[in-house]
Amino acid sequence: MAIITTKNENKLLKVSVDGRLSFNEMLPVTDEYYSNPNIEIILWDFRNAAIIRNSGDLVALVAKNNGKVSSLNTLAVKKVLFVTDKLEDYALLCVYTHMFKSNSSNIDYHVCRTMDDANEWLR
Repeated sequence: MAIITTKNENKLLKVSVDGRLSFNEMLPVTDEYYSNPNIEIILWDFRNAAIIRNSGDLVALVAKNNGKVSSLNTLAVKKVLFVTDKLEDYALLCVYTHMFKSNSSNIDYHVCRTMDDANEWLR
């Protein structure tokens, strides 16, 4: 089980994850913040986490969020960024973002290997 902490910094929500994370543990954050008008960018920091590779979790999360995204007229969140320094997690998050990009949402997803790259992408 992971520890997930959130910090809102002027329309940027920083989500720090520590420990072993399943994709299902991400659902409360997506439910609470993706349609929040006070949040435009979500940065998921997985540098202190290990993503549990359960394809069932991933498929369920993508299906749930794709349904949610397609049912909303507008989302407040415009960008979602994932940061991980682990190669396997980077590859998995690239697959995750590709699955989301294939829907009709207006969210720009991106994966970075370092926080410096993430900060550059956010500019």
